[in-house]
Amino acid sequence: MAVWPGQNLPIIAQGDDYHAALCDHAQPYAFERRLAGQKLLVLNNFFATEIRVTLPGTYSQGQVLLSNYEDVLIQKTITLRPYQTLAIWQY
Repeated sequence: MAVWPGQNLPIIAQGDDYHAALCDHAQPYAFERRLAGQKLLVLNNFFATEIRVTLPGTYSQGQVLLSNYEDVLIQKTITLRPYQTLAIWQY
């Protein structure tokens, strides 16, 4: 599992309410939090198949905070692998 350097980021504990993200996709389960101009996008693939997803806004320029796969490449369109969780922080 990849290391999570964002354990003490205020956006995680103090960010505004959870906002549904990628509502036009049946998969993955995705939500966003915001705080002081920062954004956090969390993507969860609960299935045994890969899912292609186009990241909203400028998340393709964000930083990976958490992933259960080591070799994550952030681009405008990404592939979530089976059972992957990915958190992208944009600051």
